[in-house]
Formats: sequence, C-alpha cells, structure tokens
Amino acid sequence: MPIRPFFWSLRRQRRFDFCRRGYFLYYYSCTGGHDENALPVIRARHHRKRLRPPDSWVAELAADVLRDHFYNNLPLASGPLEGALLRRCRRFLHAWISGAAEADHSLPLPQLPEGPLWPAIRRLEQQLRDAIRSPGMTALLEELSRIPFPARVPLPLPLTIHLNRLTVYGAPTLLFLCDGKPEFLELCRELPSPEDADVRTLIHRYHAWECLKIPPDRVCSRYIRFRDGAADGGETVGNPAAAIDRILNGAAAMAEYLLPDGSVREEDFPPRQEDCGRCIFAEDCKKQWKK
Repeated sequence: MPIRPFFWSLRRQRRFDFCRRGYFLYYYSCTGGHDENALPVIRARHHRKRLRPPDSWVAELAADVLRDHFYNNLPLASGPLEGALLRRCRRFLHAWISGAAEADHSLPLPQLPEGPLWPAIRRLEQQLRDAIRSPGMTALLEELSRIPFPARVPLPLPLTIHLNRLTVYGAPTLLFLCDGKPEFLELCRELPSPEDADVRTLIHRYHAWECLKIPPDRVCSRYIRFRDGAADGGETVGNPAAAIDRILNGAAAMAEYLLPDGSVREEDFPPRQEDCGRCIFAEDCKKQWKK
C-alpha cells in the first residue's frame, strides 16, 4: 500500500483498537479515492470513509458554522445561527442529492437510513433546530457573543502538536482569551470520557505552549455536547502522565505495522469479526475474508 504520513489522533486510535482490518481500510486502502480515475473499489471505499452518523454529521456541520461566525465576527445569537445552520445544511444536501457534493472530498456525508430521502433530511433539520434552541446552547452562544473580537484566537485545522518526533492531531472548535487565559472549546457529538478529555486537554496545553508560549497551567478546556449544550471540562489534566503514555504507546503499536519504507502490507491486518454491523467497511470484509 502507498506510503502515507504517520500521525496519532484519538479517532485513529479508536479505529485501531476496534478492528485492525477496519483501521487498514480507513487509513490506507482509500488512498487516491478522490481521483475520478481511481479504481471503482477504491472510490467506493473513499465514499464510505466520508460517511458519518446523522448526529455526528450535524455536530460537525454546527462546529464549522460556529467557527465561521465566531472568527468572522458574525451574529452568534440562536436565531441568526439557526438560520445559517439550516441554509448550510440545505445547500449541502441539495448539492449532495444532485451529485455535486461528491466532487468536494473535503466534506463528510450523512449516513442516512434506507428509504425515502426527504423524511430523513427533515429529521436532520429538526435535529439542528432542537439543538440550537436548547437552553444550554442558547446560554453558550450568549457567552461567546460577549467575547471581544481581538480575544478570538484563530486555530489551525487540524491542530497539530509534536511529542518528540510524533505528530499528534487534535480538533478543538474555538480558542479565545478570557481574563488573559486561553480557553479551548470543543463542540462534540458526545461528551468525552475522563481519559479522552485528559488526552484532548493535554493536546490543547501543548499547542498553547508551542505556539502561544502560554504556560500549561493557565489553559482551560471545555467540551460542549451539541444536542443540548451540556458542558464538561476544567483547567487541569486529571492524569497527564497517563495521557502521554496512551498517545506514545498507541502510536508505537500502530507503528509496528509499518515497513521500513513507511508502507504497510494488507495481509497484516486481519478482521476482528466482531461488531461488524458497526463498521462502514463490513461489506469489504465479507467479500475479501469470507470463509
């Protein structure tokens, strides 16, 4: 398989832990699938790689719109943001239905159930309305609207830090200064577990030190569940040593599959053959690993 730059992220670690075969299909077998001249099987895998469950797709869409409004000093109240979310949603879904969205390989796709399309789209729109009108999200937007524009610190996507020579990716939504202290905010599908929050907060603190020269003990991280605005977070990493070990040990386990030139061999990634119904590549495994 082609050589791809190696990095660590929570999403990558979860796929590696869930199924080695699914990990291979997601991170290696889709390479070049965006090219219209690629083999049909590669393009089909690339398409499946872009699929997200509806609540995950809605949260990603909301994070993109919130980021645009926050950093471009656009209205952050519930009403204007709801309108912007629905317009973005409808514009994308119209492009998707017409086939135009297939050409934009930077965007994820909603994994809609089989059956009539428009009822599923209406449910997506209702999810957006319910979430943005929830008391928790309304309060958050009011808070964000009071942050002065000069205190809003642009973020690279993905956010990148380095542990020794290992590249590590994070995905915070916003960064701003509050009383001189940097605060990272992540809009999530679900609130992270304590262990995942430790890793994410550690990445935020490394970025603040590497790029802003701000001591880690001044950094705050907050996690917001989009569907209701429920919040979690704090100013400290519960167990920073465990978070670093998790990253380095996970990366080391993945790196064992790399050949000296950085490529991998497909036969080194057998399927786990459990919970296949949760995997977007289940059909590939049935075809290639049938008994």
